[in-house]
Amino acid sequence: MIMLNRLWLPLLSIYLISLLASCGANLHKANLTIGLLEEPYSFFLSAEDESYQLFDSSELLFSHSGGELPNGIVIGSSGEIAGTPTELGDFDFRVTAYAIDDDWGDWYFDNSGDDITSDHEWYTLFITEQSSNENCPLPSNENTTGIYVCAGTLYFDSLHQGDKAVLDISYFIDFDEANNYGISSLTFTILYDTDFFYLDSNTLTSSILREAANIADATVDFDTTTEGSITIEVSSVDKEFNRSGRMLDLSFYASQDIEESSHNITITIDQVKTTNEDIELPDFYAVDGSLIIENEE
Repeated sequence: MIMLNRLWLPLLSIYLISLLASCGANLHKANLTIGLLEEPYSFFLSAEDESYQLFDSSELLFSHSGGELPNGIVIGSSGEIAGTPTELGDFDFRVTAYAIDDDWGDWYFDNSGDDITSDHEWYTLFITEQSSNENCPLPSNENTTGIYVCAGTLYFDSLHQGDKAVLDISYFIDFDEANNYGISSLTFTILYDTDFFYLDSNTLTSSILREAANIADATVDFDTTTEGSITIEVSSVDKEFNRSGRMLDLSFYASQDIEESSHNITITIDQVKTTNEDIELPDFYAVDGSLIIENEE
């Protein structure tokens, strides 16, 4: 009888291990919402804890197990990605979810050395800035539909001749549907008043591209042949635009001293190209900006 028990013991161990290995944490993949610089962020990861099939009491614990998080963001044991990001960019990181059973977990881990009741996934968190134009959607707005190209709104007490005003240009897309229509390039034109402002060709380089364009490995071309307008094409060869946010910063310079005035920055969308011409694009919109000078004294 003793010999029989000894023969069955290895088989029983293999059976128990195979059951355990088929259970545990099942971490769900997810597209994280976009985070805004210096704004509170929160997103809850989800996972199934399948160990209840074997054990009566279990819980799920999350841990940051690889990659880089933006400064100010942490991953809590409950699976919440939270904090106030203090740096811009695109951050890839790994999260591991552990299914811990109170009755068997400690014994099994001590004797097996294998994390068979855990699962991990890689996620991407994108941190950008919202437009200075309050009429533009928020990059984190999951209800945004269509395609927007948006000029910002700038406020100054005064501008002296030669002073610089940096206008942010943003674009916004339906985050959940963006991969379906695959934007490869955006071409738009900005009109400005040449009596008050001019552009410096030395500033019109790829260095003005911002994080939402950099994530798509974008390049930029400028056409300033028409006085009082600049046509900009932002395009990507190998990637698609799939993150809303700041696209580029365009510097205007004051042609004269300017006080107590308002200047419209008109923006029109000339063309939106896709990686698949058979796919119908959603509606797209241009949101004008302005440069407002108000002496508050």
